[in-house]
Amino acid sequence: MASILNVDKIRATGSTNDALQVQSNGFVIPKAGGIIQMQKSASRSSANNTTSSTYAEIHTDYRLAFTPVTANSYLQLNFYFHGVVGGNTRMGVKFYVSTNSDYSSATAVSSATFDEVIRTANHGSSSASMGRFVLSELYTAHTDTSTLYFTPYFNRLLGSNTARVNDNGGFSYVTIMEIAE
Repeated sequence: MASILNVDKIRATGSTNDALQVQSNGFVIPKAGGIIQMQKSASRSSANNTTSSTYAEIHTDYRLAFTPVTANSYLQLNFYFHGVVGGNTRMGVKFYVSTNSDYSSATAVSSATFDEVIRTANHGSSSASMGRFVLSELYTAHTDTSTLYFTPYFNRLLGSNTARVNDNGGFSYVTIMEIAE
């Protein structure tokens, strides 16, 4: 026969600080800095190219619907990818967020106007640059536990050659971690 122990908080004897809080939905909330939950998108190895200066979604495989457990947590957004740019070209990558499941009305997570991720090693060089990269952004704009929809966008910031995510460089994917405040 199984036993059930019902608790709201766990605290060490003699301490005034809670080590863990248990919410009514069953989620255990760690103290500040602890990971509450993590999700990962599908992994993708096929290439996606752009020659546009306008930011556009890279691919729907990278979309993540994420429901925060708490309204005052941090969301750590990471996009792990292989990137390639042709000579004299620069690529930008940003996370976008929407409150709609069809990703309509998505807006940039960061308000930075210049999000250069990759450029040719020697600007002015005609040779390509490539490598493994991580775009990491912290999202703190949520004020409740409504589902949010995240996806990375990219563009060709400068130059006339192609900017590409994935080119025989392994898998690319998105992760989101909710971190207790």
